[in-house]
Amino acid sequence: MATQKQRTTVSFDPSDYEEIKQWADEEFRSVPQLIQVIVQKALIERRKKVK
Repeated sequence: MATQKQRTTVSFDPSDYEEIKQWADEEFRSVPQLIQVIVQKALIERRKKVK
């Protein structure tokens, strides 16, 4: 079954990407998984502020 999740592309400066990759490695995640977690946390915080 195909996923219904939307996709997007994000570009990073090489130095920023290396830092993100190191962070992901420290948490035993892939870079996309880490980015998803960061975005989910930001959305939770945003929703708290909007209420």
